[in-house]
This record gives sequence, C-alpha cells and structure tokens, in this order.
Amino acid sequence: MNIWFVSLLALLYFALPLVAVIIIIWLGVRYFDRRYKGEADHSKLLSGHFVKTNEMFRDPKDGMLYRVYYNPETGEREYVREGRDRPQ
Repeated sequence: MNIWFVSLLALLYFALPLVAVIIIIWLGVRYFDRRYKGEADHSKLLSGHFVKTNEMFRDPKDGMLYRVYYNPETGEREYVREGRDRPQ
C-alpha cells in the first residue's frame, strides 16, 4: 500500500475520535451548562408565582452574588444575579 494512504487512515483512526470528543465537550459547555448563567428573562419572577428567598450564594466560578427565587407550586428554583459588578 501507499505510505500516504496508510498515514491518512491512521490520522483518521486516531484524530477523528479526538475531534468528536472536543466538539461534544464544547457543545456541552456552550449550550447545556445554563443553570443560572447568562441574562435570563426574569419576567416570570414578576408574575407572582416566585417567592424571593433569603438564600444567597457567591458563585466560585465568576465571583458574582446570586439570590434564589422559589416557586412553591412547582418546586422550581431560579437564580438571579444580584449585582452587576464583580467583587474585588
């Protein structure tokens, strides 16, 4: 067999799964890790179903302060960023 053909097969055999894993990880971080990040639409919090709780926490990843809102009817929780400034 031609050496270039064997090299191409080896590259596809080893590199293709690596590229697929990198794409899957990127998609997971980009689209599926939306727990309380980003600018969410908080209009449903104002609808009266969500109750403001005393629970607050500082996210270790971005250092921002978040407040927890709770819907007693469904058990759903929403995390709303309290401040816009990063802590020092």
